[in-house]
Amino acid sequence: MSITIKATLYSKKKRKDGAVPIYIRITKERKSTYISTGLFVTESQWNSRERLVRKTHRQHNLYNKQIADKLNELESKYLKVELNNKEVDPKRLKQVIKPSKSEGVLSYLSQYRQELKQSNRFFEYKKVGTIQDNLSSYLKGKELTLGKLDKEFAAGFGKYITENIGNSPNTIRRKITTIRAFMSWLILKKLINKDPFKGIDKPLVTDSQKTRLTIEQIEAIEELDLKKGSGLWHTRNYFLYAFYNAGIRFGDLCTLKWSNIVDGRLIYKMLKTGHEKSIKQTSIHESILQYYRPKKPSPGSYIFPLIHKQHANSFDLKKEISSRNVVVNKNLKKIAEMAGIQSNVSFHVARHSFSQYALKKGIDLYSISKALGHADIKITEQYLNSFDEDILDKSMDKLFGE
Repeated sequence: MSITIKATLYSKKKRKDGAVPIYIRITKERKSTYISTGLFVTESQWNSRERLVRKTHRQHNLYNKQIADKLNELESKYLKVELNNKEVDPKRLKQVIKPSKSEGVLSYLSQYRQELKQSNRFFEYKKVGTIQDNLSSYLKGKELTLGKLDKEFAAGFGKYITENIGNSPNTIRRKITTIRAFMSWLILKKLINKDPFKGIDKPLVTDSQKTRLTIEQIEAIEELDLKKGSGLWHTRNYFLYAFYNAGIRFGDLCTLKWSNIVDGRLIYKMLKTGHEKSIKQTSIHESILQYYRPKKPSPGSYIFPLIHKQHANSFDLKKEISSRNVVVNKNLKKIAEMAGIQSNVSFHVARHSFSQYALKKGIDLYSISKALGHADIKITEQYLNSFDEDILDKSMDKLFGE
């Protein structure tokens, strides 16, 4: 009797948020084996008759292609066993379906990364890409089987990313966190039994020195004679608008629309936290906005020419933002050099610079916290930790200054 291979919802593993995993069910003589596709949909998004994801799901084409690819892969494996004149009983079928420990870690990293993409988790996707590059370099292009994913390997790779790449302690901590998330994924998939990185010590968190510019340096950037309409000219506008709006983050700046300007205020929700910010717009802000305001601005159009199209999902949007950020940061380094600034300037420096300027002007901690959009004043305290020497300088001047 031949087997049947079909996609189905596996309602026994329904999540609390209502999402149900899509599995491939392989049946022979009323005995079934299930294999996960790694995809989740709600029951209303699944067409049980066609065994496909409905068009109401925004990524139905991608999901259905992956389901079809998985079905084709399993059918090919079944045919290979059958052509070898081997009986495909449930036990052997499970061996055919279940990933072997001889398959490579780099291959599974790619699968894990694909799942992150499907979940619109761009920044995690990007971090895993870095781990892939590091691991590939460490293995010198070779593959590592799951059977060799042990504490000895974990110690060696941990030492490699700690000592050979030149990352800061905070970056190393983030990398180990990313690796352990991947280990948890492998455990969830029942590919390994325990996390070999569990005993790897993370470096202690260090208070990194935040680069920030003085108001004099900000003014030096303003006074540069840059060609109107050039990339450097636009970049300066973005940076200054961010500074004068309490250090708005680059991602938020990219997605600002004319509908965010209401009755002389900039009102928007921060991408990182979802919290709303409202900032009064003054002549300083208007002096920048005037270059970008069309005669009849469409409320749904972006203010700044950074994002060139509307994206269907947050993954593609964040990917484009990340790409634009790279270009803007390169331009900022050129601008800083032209202004005689030796510090390593990136777009986030606008946020640090605003914080320092507000602190020097005697603005209270609560007001700075509100301006930065922090949910908790303790976050602001930690954020301003490295600026404490500015307050000390003032105190010393009062004590010993001439």
